[in-house]
Amino acid sequence: MRRGSRQARTKPWNAKDTFDEIAKKLRSDRPPLPPSYYEQVARHFAADGSRAAGGQRFPWAREAERVHALPVDREALDAAFLEFALSGALTTKALSEHARS
Repeated sequence: MRRGSRQARTKPWNAKDTFDEIAKKLRSDRPPLPPSYYEQVARHFAADGSRAAGGQRFPWAREAERVHALPVDREALDAAFLEFALSGALTTKALSEHARS
């Protein structure tokens, strides 16, 4: 995660590959990959100025919740949406889906 975070500052697409490799390894070790992993990756990108890359990862956390029927803490979910919306790292689609839920 640290390597990916460092890369996110200067080479966001290399960081994307690093985080994707970590996700692949984690999925093979212990499926399902927790949504918190994708949220943390999105935070790394958003914090380092690559909001678009962060915005692409954030919906993956929601997808993991749906696909694996994981319990959702609505307060934590709302707080995460607020955090990412204020940082400008959410896509219009993610905001629309959250409003509908």
